[in-house]
Amino acid sequence: MAARVPRRETGALRAGHRALCEGAPERALSCAEALVLARPKSIRGACLKALALHDLDRSDEAIRALDQAAALDSSHHLPPLLQAVIRHDLGQWEAAARAIAALKPLTDDADFVATGMERLILARTGERPPDWSAFGACPSMYNGFVGPRVLLYVEEQVLARRESLDLRRCRWARPAEDAIGPPRPRSWRTGLAFAALRIPVLVLYRLLGRPVMPFRAEEAYLRGDLAAARAIVTADRAYKRSEHLRECAAFLSMDLEDWQACLNLLPPRAEPPDPSIEYARGCCSLHMGKWPPAEDAFAHATSQPLGWYYLGLCRAARDKPREAVRAFEREFRRNDLDLAERIHIACAALRGARAATPA
Repeated sequence: MAARVPRRETGALRAGHRALCEGAPERALSCAEALVLARPKSIRGACLKALALHDLDRSDEAIRALDQAAALDSSHHLPPLLQAVIRHDLGQWEAAARAIAALKPLTDDADFVATGMERLILARTGERPPDWSAFGACPSMYNGFVGPRVLLYVEEQVLARRESLDLRRCRWARPAEDAIGPPRPRSWRTGLAFAALRIPVLVLYRLLGRPVMPFRAEEAYLRGDLAAARAIVTADRAYKRSEHLRECAAFLSMDLEDWQACLNLLPPRAEPPDPSIEYARGCCSLHMGKWPPAEDAFAHATSQPLGWYYLGLCRAARDKPREAVRAFEREFRRNDLDLAERIHIACAALRGARAATPA
């Protein structure tokens, strides 16, 4: 049944775009078709329909819808912009460049979205070498159309140079460290106020039967001695029969970047899958360069921080650009600031690598 169109056009558009953000292109298409039926001259309705069709892998129909929208109003900037976006996703660089050429007269020099898309397409066609300073500083990184596609291009360049780049500089390190930096060592012996608060909580957890690390292991972890914490956990008498302690050892192994040990200690996939376990499994596989199992794990961990980003990264590594862009778009909709920062850091690494390369 066709979607009911709200009285105001903006309400219908908002409902359709919300459906796209939620990963429901069928519902978005239903909203768009009902809107276009009620208001045949709605340019934004036609563009929403094109986006929904593109998400449904019906890109030829999406391009026809944009052609019809452009015929309604040749001065509107959205149809050529979306033409460039869809042509880019299809790998049709020359057609995307023509769409950008049609877009430029409809915008001014201050339109950072058009500028960012033009810079990306020119780099794709090879007409202009990528300016990593511009890629890493352009405000279009925060745009939902341009940002995910710039991120894809940047990650493809990082993957092509991963043997010579410091991947930590490209933000492939642990996401918690990306956000807050490495943990500062703390000791129960010197941090008396912290100990006074933490120890009663651990005692209460033990009385309630809640799973916790042994006291000595947690103390070692807090003072920054991860290897000692893992050794204490694995030496515990209950280790062999305690799934919780094995998970603690697995996560400590991941903190120590002992990826294979972490994979060996993680439990088999449950039904339904545990997103935190699958996220750890994906991170270990990614750092070991095992892209298929990493993609499979992150597909069950998209609710975790940057889960969609890492899924898109795995898809980019497996030469699945359209699927990668869709994953990056989902992450951009909930976390555009962090991903824009990732673009900036990766561009800085690529700029440094290019500068260090002999002529």
